[in-house]
Amino acid sequence: MSAAPDLGALVALTAAQRDRETARLGAVLAEEGRLRAALARLDAQAKAARALPGTDLAGLRGIGADMAWQGWVARQRAALHAELALVRARKEQALPRLRAAFGRAEAAAMLAARQAAARQGQERARAALGLEHLALLRHARGGDHMS
Repeated sequence: MSAAPDLGALVALTAAQRDRETARLGAVLAEEGRLRAALARLDAQAKAARALPGTDLAGLRGIGADMAWQGWVARQRAALHAELALVRARKEQALPRLRAAFGRAEAAAMLAARQAAARQGQERARAALGLEHLALLRHARGGDHMS
């Protein structure tokens, strides 16, 4: 029977793949957070503008600046939502890759742990067999006592 391959390299490789996919998802999540924060800021600005007293806006309304502002807010909101949709699509693509990489890393770690346990068991069995052979040799020589 041939010796089992050392799984340390496999464990390291799958862990590196898992870490790479985790970093990729982290970047996507950071971008999603940035876009959500930008949307929240835009909403807060729009709410603050709506809360201004009508007398403060009279001059702006007279030149149509209030409509321009509302149009700008609507365009910004639409652009942010479109970008957020793209980021969420990237996130949905990244999640299965991360799950698969995580599963491979866990499986490799389990296999390595089983291999290590099996090797320890084999070493214990060899040691026990050696002790048994030593006891048989002592008994065969008639030296059933310890020297």
